[in-house]
Amino acid sequence: MHIGVTLRDEHGGILQTLDDPDGVLSALLRRFRSDLAGSACLRFIDPTVDTTLNRLQAAALLGDLAGLRPRLDDRSRALVDRLIELAETVEKGSHLYLHFQGD
Repeated sequence: MHIGVTLRDEHGGILQTLDDPDGVLSALLRRFRSDLAGSACLRFIDPTVDTTLNRLQAAALLGDLAGLRPRLDDRSRALVDRLIELAETVEKGSHLYLHFQGD
């Protein structure tokens, strides 16, 4: 299962894309599903449906990712680091959204 991640503007235009051809993010969500029950945002990202986060939600997502990051292997950490960069862009920006496209 693959989750596409894009940074979008207020009109839905794609500004940046996070490539994850091996489905690392989806695997992480499945692996840590029980641990994510107390997370602010990660628990709401479902690999089977679309999820869009605004700048306030992106700030909460950053906290979730910071807590998860030390528990990851190098490959997963690299993907999470790119996701952190996109979330920081949304958090600091205006009319930007982080869109997770499920299968």
